[in-house]
Amino acid sequence: MENFPPASGRDLSEHYVKELVENMVEHGMRVIQLQAPEMIRWHFSPEGKIKNADLDWLETSADGTVAFDAFRLDELVRQCDETGKPWDLSYMVYINSLLDPGYSAFKKAFPDRFKGQTAREGHWYQDYYAQEMMGLLKKHLEKKGWQNRFVLKISDEPAGFDFWWNRFHAGRARGRHAVHDLFQQHRLERGGEGARLGGGLAAAVYVL
Repeated sequence: MENFPPASGRDLSEHYVKELVENMVEHGMRVIQLQAPEMIRWHFSPEGKIKNADLDWLETSADGTVAFDAFRLDELVRQCDETGKPWDLSYMVYINSLLDPGYSAFKKAFPDRFKGQTAREGHWYQDYYAQEMMGLLKKHLEKKGWQNRFVLKISDEPAGFDFWWNRFHAGRARGRHAVHDLFQQHRLERGGEGARLGGGLAAAVYVL
């Protein structure tokens, strides 16, 4: 446990979470965006000391060098689920809440982790570091049985479908993540090399 020090703060107490979710549920909302300080944390051990850690809230890479710490995330889901009863709630996490806490530290700790791999173009969400991090989130959701209750949001009001597809989606396809496009039920028409939307583009999200 010395590898996983406690988070520095808990700005959202259970009392405030309860009040917020009660209000949202009373007004018919069933999808909750989860976002709190240190909701997701990352731990790195170049020596591989966190291999096979037997903790319900932790997922580790096969070599024991990378750990996805979902302690706070799991606690928020528990609080929201209990408050939302009898309704079944779903959750959305913004991709920056997943990657920003650890992406730079991951690359710094293991600069040669993917040496020799084919270089990837486009947004950094598509690179091997981001893919491994998202893979650990997916592993955790599957373990908890939450894979159909979570959406990982990657973009808000992108410049256009082709822009989103080419820059953001390719890496997720390589990682075999299911993809769901939220276009406010607007019709998508494909023609030739491009695509156009029958209406305004609202958002684009990944479903893990």
